[in-house]
Amino acid sequence: MLIIGEKLNSAIPSVRQIINDKNAAAVQDLARRQAEAGADYLDLNTAHCDEVADMEWLVRTVQEVTDVPLCIDSTAGEAIKKGLETVKGDKSKVIINSISMEKKRLEEVLPLVLEYQCPVIGLTVDDNGIPKTAEERIKITEGLIETLSRKNYDLSNLYIDPLVLPLAVNHTNAVMFFQCLREIKRLFKVKTVSGLSNISFNMP
Repeated sequence: MLIIGEKLNSAIPSVRQIINDKNAAAVQDLARRQAEAGADYLDLNTAHCDEVADMEWLVRTVQEVTDVPLCIDSTAGEAIKKGLETVKGDKSKVIINSISMEKKRLEEVLPLVLEYQCPVIGLTVDDNGIPKTAEERIKITEGLIETLSRKNYDLSNLYIDPLVLPLAVNHTNAVMFFQCLREIKRLFKVKTVSGLSNISFNMP
C-alpha cells in the first residue's frame, strides 16, 4: 500500500496562505512531517494560488528538504507540465494527479503521461461530471483503460480513483465506492487509490 500525503494542498486555507506568502519554512515543515510520518508520496496542489508559478516554487521548495517522490496534483496541463519540468531526479517516479475521460483533461494531460511514462491517477469522471452510479463509474474506468492501452501505456502504472465524496454531499457514497473498488479489481486487475480525506470536507 502507498500513502500519499495530502497536506500541501492549496484548498486548505492555511496552506494557501503559506504558499501565497512564499513561507518556505512552513512548507518544508509540512513536507518533512509527512515524510517522517511515513508518506510514500507528497501531493502538491496550487490550484487556489497562482497555479503554474506557484507549482514551480512549491516543487523546488519541497525538494530542498526531502527526496520523497512527488504527486503533481492539478486539472490543468500547464501546471502539471511545469511541475514535471521542475522536478529534480527521475521524473518517471512522479505521480500525475490526475487524468479522466473529460475531453480537456485528455487533451492536456494525456500527452504528458505518455511523454514521461509516469504513474497516473485516473478519475471516474467525464464531461457529464461525477456519475451517480457504480455502473457509470465502471464504464468510465473501461474507457480510460482502453484509451491508455491504445497508446501502449503500461497499465501497471495506472491507479483508478472511484472518488470518495464528502459526507456533507452524499452519505450513501461509501457503499458505492466500495462496490466500485471491488468491481474494478475484479474486471480490470488495475491498482486503485482514494482520497480518504475528502470525506470530511466542509464538515465541522
